[in-house]
Amino acid sequence: MQLRSILPLMLALACAPARGQGAADDMRKGSESLAAGLWEIAAFHYERSLQDSKLETELSARAAIGLAEAWIRAGKAAEALDLLEQSVARKHPEQPFWKGQALAASGRIADAIAQLAPLLEKPDAAHRFETAASLANLQLAIGQTNAALATLAGMQNFADPSQAPDLLLREVEILIDAKKITDARKRLASMESFPEKFQARANLLNAHLTLAENQHSVAAGL
Repeated sequence: MQLRSILPLMLALACAPARGQGAADDMRKGSESLAAGLWEIAAFHYERSLQDSKLETELSARAAIGLAEAWIRAGKAAEALDLLEQSVARKHPEQPFWKGQALAASGRIADAIAQLAPLLEKPDAAHRFETAASLANLQLAIGQTNAALATLAGMQNFADPSQAPDLLLREVEILIDAKKITDARKRLASMESFPEKFQARANLLNAHLTLAENQHSVAAGL
């Protein structure tokens, strides 16, 4: 009778995750959910992993950063900002980048620019390319076209060669919006050919430029 009574307990103990294993599983599921764009589900798993008091400090920091990212993408920038200021996240190398993203998502554009701009001067900063791209977009949002173009130009110094076409096309888009058609044409012509995945975008910009150039020619003849 005694053996029979303790069998369920033994089975439960055997099936229960080891200490910290459940948190690690939640972190894995959180990462997978982020990759799948399931922000709320990712937040749930990261938040639950942080409830494990035995989770190692490094893993706790990683979980906090994951939770902050999930919250930012889910539209909960205020919660993310609060978390990023806590000790569990503050020393993680990705904290400065995500703080900038949270500030931008909160509509604090000037603060976000002030947070992100210095990161471009640090070769070891996390998400440096994404930082520059975000910074350029924020500068455009407040009408700083030349600053945005300068930021994109600076990205050439550390961007992967595979990112060069994307950078160039983004610059052409900004120049077209700024009515700098001649400069836009020169930049587009500076690359002889674009990889296939950029062809449609390059062709569309070329069409916009051709239309703008024709309109300019017609206007000059009036």
